[in-house]
Amino acid sequence: MAFNRLLFIISLTVVLLGKNVDAQCTMNIDIPDNEKTSQPSKSRSSSKSSKGSKSTRGRLNLDNFASGCDDADEISIRSPHTLSTYKMKKHGKSPKSSKSGQTFEDKIYMFGDNENGSSMNLLRKPNGQIVGSITDLNEGTVMQISIDDDGGNIVDITSSDDFPPELEAFANPIRERAFLYEKPLYSMEKSNSTERRTNVEETFIIDVMVVWTQKAECAHAMKDVGCLVSSSTQEKMRDLIELAVHETNIAYETSGVNIQLELIYSYRSDYLEPSNNAYIQSVNDLRGKNDGKLDEVHTLRERYGADIVVMLLDDQAYCGIGESF
Repeated sequence: MAFNRLLFIISLTVVLLGKNVDAQCTMNIDIPDNEKTSQPSKSRSSSKSSKGSKSTRGRLNLDNFASGCDDADEISIRSPHTLSTYKMKKHGKSPKSSKSGQTFEDKIYMFGDNENGSSMNLLRKPNGQIVGSITDLNEGTVMQISIDDDGGNIVDITSSDDFPPELEAFANPIRERAFLYEKPLYSMEKSNSTERRTNVEETFIIDVMVVWTQKAECAHAMKDVGCLVSSSTQEKMRDLIELAVHETNIAYETSGVNIQLELIYSYRSDYLEPSNNAYIQSVNDLRGKNDGKLDEVHTLRERYGADIVVMLLDDQAYCGIGESF
């Protein structure tokens, strides 16, 4: 998952030639002159952006990217420092609602990769806007595509070396043994109305609930701490979450793993992550019950039958941390 503030409780020119597309479909990434001198790469990176990572920021022009391009067979991506061609391997539509009844935008998702293992994941919104990520293994960079307040697309190009590390999961041998051996995740038990399947030839569905903080929402919207959240900033968080689920499912599928995540519910909590040691403390607050901190998570998890809870917070120290509870 590309968002570097994720707490994991379990974080140019583009030319498309496609089927039924008469003309070339083009997206242009415009890099400001003051950013061009410090392109991130395997060996160096540029100055810090408002997202917190060291990255180069550009703008994405979609004027020549028609809706018919959603069925493209190939996408050639040209940035100021590289040219790559991606063969599109998967197209589809995101679900309109979850098992909990929560509704989603009718997005188009696209996935492609190339011969050196680089990959591209895109979600196209009903209004034509794009969110996504491009991992360029040749250049050692990650391009994160998001939407600004004016409805335009921005691109942050970050060296892979500049993402923070992950924290080790909490060691708890008793809990791990119970989880792995005494109560397998995929049993014939029912979690609310969801029946778990045991046939190893089937794809196992893991229901995921996501909770995020106001600080995370402000940070992702490129606003100051304590910003006034709105339907616009909330929509950006939901775009980020749907993209992360899509990226994870593609990773499972291309790796031959018979697991798929299903987003069952997501919401913003009024929880305020601590300014120091946020990851460790937030994990403790998340798994604690009846302590007045994130207590609603346990109620909602039971109500919607979530197998996994993911929390997004604003902290630059690590990419994420895992724990069972």
